Parts: sequence; structure tokens; C-alpha cells
Amino acid sequence: MNIRKTMAMAAILIAAGFGAQAATVTVDFEGDAAGNVANGFTSSGSSIVSFTDSIGSNLEIGDYGTQTDGQSLIVRHDDPSTLIMTFTQLVSNLSMSFGNDDPSFSLAGDVAVLQGYLGGVLKGISLVVMNRDDIMNQTIGFFGQPIDKAVFYYGRLAVGPDSSVAINPIDLIEVVDNITFEVPDVAEVPLPASGLLLLGAGGLMAAIRRKRSV
Repeated sequence: MNIRKTMAMAAILIAAGFGAQAATVTVDFEGDAAGNVANGFTSSGSSIVSFTDSIGSNLEIGDYGTQTDGQSLIVRHDDPSTLIMTFTQLVSNLSMSFGNDDPSFSLAGDVAVLQGYLGGVLKGISLVVMNRDDIMNQTIGFFGQPIDKAVFYYGRLAVGPDSSVAINPIDLIEVVDNITFEVPDVAEVPLPASGLLLLGAGGLMAAIRRKRSV
């Protein structure tokens, strides 16, 4: 292989290795049948994420007017449950709408909580103070770090005697919708791209050495 062809191949491989795009996925539950769904539910909007109620199995798809945005996912019963979202691959920039911040079941200062995990390790927490208007008009997100699991719930801040702060889930039905996240666009980057890039670079150096020895 001459040096020009080797350089061209290396350039192609470099483009393949560094031209990865992030695909945005949105789950809005509009294509799902209304009614109860089991733990491990996967929406027709994406097979990448599944949903589980941490207490019992009380997930439901429904439209409750201003408390939802069309059809939404509901964690039924006023109990201290959390919504667990498990991803089949790493995702980033997760965000969602939430509603049912009912003033009859919450206090001023109560928060929506989104925790991001990677390999079972907590990577960070996002908090949004609920406006308590019982309308789905707020969003929460976890940005930057890749995660493979997220947990969402409504909570109340509690300060301990040692000044430590805890977030305790409150008895309030979680309602979420428009769950958006980014995943690597695997169609853009074949899995062996990094290996091919190394081979291309090695071939380039070998060609340069052969050229110099002539």
C-alpha cells in the first residue's frame, strides 16, 4: 500500500472514530394503551428504558387533564414510592416533565428528585422545588455524566441533628411524561472503529518508514 492510500484510509478511520453523533430519544406514552402496566414496562416509544414502581406494582398509563400532558406514566397510590428507570445502554442528558404536585399532599419547599446511577453507584442528584399548582408544567433533568439507571420521586428535605440533610420520599403519586435522553448513534460508529483506527495509524507509520528507507 503506498503512502497516499494509507493516509486516505487513516483519515477515513479517524473520521469514523470521532464522528459519533448522539441520538435523542423521547418517550411520551401516546402510543401506549391506557391502563395498568406491570413492573418492567417498556413503552412503545423506546425499548431502551423500562419502568418499575419501587413499592408494589402500581404503574398506569392515563390522561388526567392538566395533571398530565396527554397520556403520561403514573405511579399509583399516595405512598413513598419511587419510579425506577433502567436503561439497556448508557444514556446522558436525561430530562422529563412532572405533574400532580398536589398542594393537599405536599408542603412548601417539597421537591422533585432525580437521581442518576452508573453501575449501582450514585453519580448525582437533581432537585426542583415543586410549584404545587397541580399542573404538569415543570421539568427536571440530569445532565453531563452517562448513567444506566435513574430514580424519580417527590421528597421533603430533613435536617438531622448533625446538620446533615436527607431527602425523604413523601406520600404523593408521581406523574411523568416527555422523558428525553441521548444515546450514542451506533449507526454512525461501528464497534471496531477504535481498533481499526489504531491499525490505520500503524499502517501510516509503517508506510512512512518504508518511504524513508527507499
